[in-house]
Amino acid sequence: MSLMRVLLNIVSGALVFVAVLFGGALQSFAQTAATPQGGIVLATINVQDIKILSQKGNVFDISFNITNRNGVQFGVKYGVQLISSTKAGQTVVDEYVYPEALNIAENSSVSKEITYTAPSNLSGTYMLLISSKNDSGFPFALMPAGNVTLTAGVKSLVISPESCFLQVSGEKGSSHYNLVQGVDVAQNENLVLTCTATNGMATKLSVTPSFETRYRTAYGNVVSQTGGDLSPISFAAGEKKTFSIALPKAAEPQAYNVFTTLKADGIVSNTIDAHYVISGSSATVQTLSLNKNVYRKGETASALFIWSPSADSFPNSRIGTASPSAVSTNIVMTDGSGNACANPVNEQLTNAARLVVSFPIIQDCTNPRIALSLTDAAGKVLAQKELIIVSPSMAQTSSPGSSSSSGLVAIVVVLILLGGVAYLVKRKDDMKQPPLS
Repeated sequence: MSLMRVLLNIVSGALVFVAVLFGGALQSFAQTAATPQGGIVLATINVQDIKILSQKGNVFDISFNITNRNGVQFGVKYGVQLISSTKAGQTVVDEYVYPEALNIAENSSVSKEITYTAPSNLSGTYMLLISSKNDSGFPFALMPAGNVTLTAGVKSLVISPESCFLQVSGEKGSSHYNLVQGVDVAQNENLVLTCTATNGMATKLSVTPSFETRYRTAYGNVVSQTGGDLSPISFAAGEKKTFSIALPKAAEPQAYNVFTTLKADGIVSNTIDAHYVISGSSATVQTLSLNKNVYRKGETASALFIWSPSADSFPNSRIGTASPSAVSTNIVMTDGSGNACANPVNEQLTNAARLVVSFPIIQDCTNPRIALSLTDAAGKVLAQKELIIVSPSMAQTSSPGSSSSSGLVAIVVVLILLGGVAYLVKRKDDMKQPPLS
């Protein structure tokens, strides 16, 4: 990922994400932006007041505030990215996502102080950034903390991220795909990762690949994986070597990130992050919100959600044909004790990526819970998301308060225009590569 793309993400925020990952849904956003009602606020989360409090070797203490203006934002996660500059461009050399997920009320701020440990085998000057997304990879913020200088504490095995590329095993022409573009593969195809690594030690090494797969992005949950080449790779003392290994894959059609590390006794390389897509019918619930956190009988609840179709639904995909996706949504709402607050809702999905579903409340509802699923034409569940809300009497400082429905929709034409410009710049930058998933 180039630094230009990083900075474009800062400017255009969620709309670049729409352009990249929503595929055909982009058209509905563009149409909405052209209407008199204006655009849509997807999120108003920001990261502010970032300070690097201290640095001891490769260990940093960092403070920042996560702010929210409109509505309640649920499942807000945060992480650190480390960016290096080379002649070939800028590259994310390390990323760490913290496990905590925050619920942030409207017009509120949460202060965080974290410790970040950079890989001990890195040397040089890097840019450090604080990022925020949810577990579906929906982007909230990406802001620079400043430049930092690292000195390798030990000589070890280092994989050069800028040297890495992906190939589809057996593909005619053996095309190379970069790590972030999300090459799509059939379920019976395999991905091969090729990288160059250097053994900085004075002794030979025999290392074994280690893998972890996450749902959609580094912010997603860990999912099961099968396959992957676990054969040892040998390095002579001081050797710089190019290696190729087959990667594991998740089982279901969707977008995923697979993380590869080389390990030996007491030796751990840096991690390589590769994004890919398994072709087939899928869907994703990007965000889910309710207009209130407590309801009385007779009131009307409104659930806002943003969804994206099959992950292989993007222009110029490798396989070329988008898979069928979800056609309806099912919503079940209960209180904290499991009692039904509303009758189950089943509605047909439209071409719009953002939907508001309203339904009457049949009994007083404290600590509401909402379970939303997206199903295909045969009734198969392709995606689901659950939202658990703490009502005011039980709320803690960072728990959601009552949100204003007007905060869910607002006129943000400037944001739309900036997002469009960023997207066009990004597409021009990608003309020589297949598009992102």
